[in-house]
Amino acid sequence: MKLRLHDCSMRFRLTRSEVEKLLADGRVENSLQFTPTPDDGLTYALETSTSCDAIHAQRTPREICVIVPLGLALTWATTDQVAIEHLQPVSSSAGLQILVEKDFRCLHRDDARQEDNAADMYPNPAGVLE
Repeated sequence: MKLRLHDCSMRFRLTRSEVEKLLADGRVENSLQFTPTPDDGLTYALETSTSCDAIHAQRTPREICVIVPLGLALTWATTDQVAIEHLQPVSSSAGLQILVEKDFRCLHRDDARQEDNAADMYPNPAGVLE
């Protein structure tokens, strides 16, 4: 799972197996360790829930978690829908843009890392590799 933070937005990109895990387990997560100190890491997660009706992000000192209503996640995961988007208000004049996307295969052949897990990525709707 990839997490991109930019300005007032956060974007999660999930491979096929991560989407399957999200539906099966209700949660998919990754962690980033900053130093050898055990408490100096950050977990970023995506969860499904039957008890919420809108996407929302929450944060603790060691975790960023985006919670998606289960019905919305099911529709996204089982159709050609590419993304789930939501603007979470953070003040009267600002919001956090949340985007959850399927991770598409790169159309550039020169990225060796991309080729290693290409089978787990969604086919890119913009074209096919030759």
